[in-house]
Amino acid sequence: MITNIKIFISPSTDVFFNQAVETDLFNKVEEGEYLLYLWQNDGVVVIGRNQRAKAEVDLSALHSDGKTLARRLSGGGAVYHDKGNLNFTFIAKSADFDKDRNRKIILSALKSLGFDANLTGRNDIEIDGHKISGNAYYKSGDMEFHHGTLLINSKAEEIAKYLTPSAEKFEGKSVRSVVSRVKSLCDFKSVTIDEVISAIAVQFQEECKESCEAGVVTATDESIAFFSDKGWRYGDDRVFDRFVRATYEGSKVTLHLDFEGNVVKDCLVESDSLDCDIENKISREILGKNLDIDSGEILDRIKEEIYGV
Repeated sequence: MITNIKIFISPSTDVFFNQAVETDLFNKVEEGEYLLYLWQNDGVVVIGRNQRAKAEVDLSALHSDGKTLARRLSGGGAVYHDKGNLNFTFIAKSADFDKDRNRKIILSALKSLGFDANLTGRNDIEIDGHKISGNAYYKSGDMEFHHGTLLINSKAEEIAKYLTPSAEKFEGKSVRSVVSRVKSLCDFKSVTIDEVISAIAVQFQEECKESCEAGVVTATDESIAFFSDKGWRYGDDRVFDRFVRATYEGSKVTLHLDFEGNVVKDCLVESDSLDCDIENKISREILGKNLDIDSGEILDRIKEEIYGV
């Protein structure tokens, strides 16, 4: 039962500091606590846990413009953050965690500001068919968080400039056409970051029916070092013997496979799946298996191993 709610608002737009704050709050959350963390990053592309940086981001353009690459703990796809975007994170122990309640708070806040928003797709929030928010989730032990973006006055042209997902992901649609589906709240009516923060804070407190305490934002050096580490951010860049593309539970997956003879000796899973554990699930079933079959049949074999179909 929730007995203690706290709101944390970051004073920084540094992505590694903000990711560290989120993780430290997550690691320290106690029974009965329900935490809301509001934060902004400036000039950064954040990729999902199981994505390959070079496949999702125009790294040359990103670096030449002095922007930053970051990777998050949760799954899902790549997103661009600037000062026109607000990030929110709900944190609680599993016994007190409720995705529907979290979504209700965000949707109620938007409604209070005059926006007719609704939940759609895998976990997006839309207004009139235009995406204004993406959401993802993470769980470790008995702790969970739900975080997402809210595009308030972001630069759509920079989203298109830096994000370069594969054409297969959109079934023949151009990246530009998909990005054009993304809009900011200010494309519908004028609103400020502070007004959105205030509306979310009000709905958070009203939903919990508890007095709200303002939390102190801190981050450990260890957590900052983890998220800023180039190995974590850029990930595995090796060239594998073979790759296979598949669709699992509505998400695009690319399996990069190395072989000894016909036996899979290594497997890297690239995906925008919201399932953070998808790499482990697939690797457990594929590593060490003899796939003495052609590339087309590998896909069927993998589906059979994982899903029994």
